[in-house]
Amino acid sequence: MTSKQQNETLKQFREDAGRWRVFSDGGTDKVNVSLMRHQAVLQGSASLPANASFLDVGCGAGQLVIEMASRGFKASGIDFSPEMIAICREKAREANVTAAFECVSAFEMAPPGKPYDALSAQGFIEYISPAQMESFFALASRFVADGGSFFVGSRNRLFNLCSLNSYTQLELDLGTERRLLQECVLLAGTARPEDVFDAVAALPRLTRHPETHPSTGIKVSSRFQYTPGELIAALKPHGFAPVSVYPVHYHALPVAVASADRAELHRSFANLMFHEAGHDHRLVPNSSSFVLHLKKLGRA
Repeated sequence: MTSKQQNETLKQFREDAGRWRVFSDGGTDKVNVSLMRHQAVLQGSASLPANASFLDVGCGAGQLVIEMASRGFKASGIDFSPEMIAICREKAREANVTAAFECVSAFEMAPPGKPYDALSAQGFIEYISPAQMESFFALASRFVADGGSFFVGSRNRLFNLCSLNSYTQLELDLGTERRLLQECVLLAGTARPEDVFDAVAALPRLTRHPETHPSTGIKVSSRFQYTPGELIAALKPHGFAPVSVYPVHYHALPVAVASADRAELHRSFANLMFHEAGHDHRLVPNSSSFVLHLKKLGRA
């Protein structure tokens, strides 16, 4: 039996498939978080061997899969919206690339004959419950080859402290602001990634999640958020170790200002910071999203 959240998510992406196609192609006057996440995956995949296998879970309009295929990867994508998969296949034909797409839930996909060299999940874990996320991470551990890469994108819960809006009030009501602030201080004040990853993963896990979230225009009432430290800690038992974290959608201006009369300035600066400092984890607290790149450790 599917949950209310899953039903809302499927309805959203079936009805808005055409709009997501335009958005994935860059046709928006807003900061394109999807393309930034994709660029992070492309950068992190640069060291993979030629013809490496790649799977994108919740592939949406298929832009990342198609780009990976154009670079010589054996690329495939899954999504549970048939409208999205139809767009993926059409776009692959237009781009004249070979890429495989399947309409299936991440929890129902068949195990690959050989583990993937890289697996990506961008804009996916926000639409499943924390318990389902744990199950998905166990699945990822089985699907990724030893030494392979896992890229997981998340809405950034740390940013709630900086947004100074209803999301900030939500954390104040839950009493989670001190724990979030501790991770912000560690990320912003520690220069070496290898030092900060252990520190943030050692912080207590956030056990309080709101049942519903303030609206962002997506008609799904629960869209979960996580911090880099939470995800690193959650993935460690499944054999994954962090490599890097990419800040996505940096905010130099307060949200209220950026969304009102300074929207173009905000977009220009967000794009500039992603281009110039896309690997700098110190920017994560002021970024609304992030992509975590992890390696699957081999057995001792």
